[in-house]
Amino acid sequence: MRPAPYQLTMPERRLTGVVFASPHSGRDYPAGFLRASVLDERTIRSSEDAFVDTLLDGVPVLGAPLLAATAKALICRASRVHTEVMIRVETITMQSTDAARTARFWRDFLGGGDLMRALQAVNLAPLADYPAALLSAGQRRRLALARLALVPRPIWLLDEPGVGLDDSAQKLLAALMNGHLREGGLIVAATHVPLGLDPDKNLHLGAAP
Repeated sequence: MRPAPYQLTMPERRLTGVVFASPHSGRDYPAGFLRASVLDERTIRSSEDAFVDTLLDGVPVLGAPLLAATAKALICRASRVHTEVMIRVETITMQSTDAARTARFWRDFLGGGDLMRALQAVNLAPLADYPAALLSAGQRRRLALARLALVPRPIWLLDEPGVGLDDSAQKLLAALMNGHLREGGLIVAATHVPLGLDPDKNLHLGAAP
């Protein structure tokens, strides 16, 4: 039986309506995740606000509940795996590896895929052995987007996918997205700029009448 993803500690006598929360205090890592990771457990642990629950452990004595996560955020919020949940771990992964090994980590963790095909889709194959920490901001962004080609998913939920991309990279992204649509995939994207999708359906949000 898996442990609960959080721990709620109630005071003997509640003196306030405030609930103190430590959402980034999780330190229970599945064995499979640790085996797939290129980082050791201590490095992964340092990627978030470590030991905040320890700093707050006296809160219940003072009359307030303490809600502390025990599962790592990237484990219990996997539905947001392509967005901000992974940014911290992705940053330290990039600092430690080359581009190909960074992509390989996501392939192994998220479930298969053609590594070189994904890097070619974002024009990073020539930089496969280049240290990821030395990539430009746009190249890092493309390396993150390579996960779209790396791990097949029928539905892509994208928040501003074109941010940080130059014109040529925008065209690569459009080709990647149009290819997904041609294969029967679905894309839901929030964007302030045209994505070059054909066909597409747009929902334009303006001022209330």
